[in-house]
Amino acid sequence: TVHYFLEDMQQAISIPIISLPDKTAERVAREGCKKVGLLSSQSTREMGLYKKDLEKLDIEIVSATDEEQKALNTIILHVMSGNHARDDAHALTEIMERMVAEGVDALVLVCTELPLVSHRHSVPKPVFDTIVIAAEEALTCSIEGKC
Repeated sequence: TVHYFLEDMQQAISIPIISLPDKTAERVAREGCKKVGLLSSQSTREMGLYKKDLEKLDIEIVSATDEEQKALNTIILHVMSGNHARDDAHALTEIMERMVAEGVDALVLVCTELPLVSHRHSVPKPVFDTIVIAAEEALTCSIEGKC
């Protein structure tokens, strides 16, 4: 959710800040995905952070239902408190499976806590993990200067 303040932060410092919503959308588009399931925190969902960048590239979004969003919020809180369990992984997999049934080409785990619970291999679609994207983009930025 810190990306909501990205422009203000970038103006305050001289080094580049990597926009994860932008870089994630670029990766999803590069892989040819036209429709993705977006799993995020409530605040990220309400701010539309990743949604804006994906829609700019004509990528359709399948969001969590209100009930699913409550489950995602609970999962995130459990991970943050160190108390996540199999039930959380099962609930996350069910949400992902519902999105796959709606015809998504891939799933995007936006909140950094969700990949820690995800059984990404339990769904037959690619899963974009923003933790991995952040690490790879930081390396590219530092090694190649492409930020």
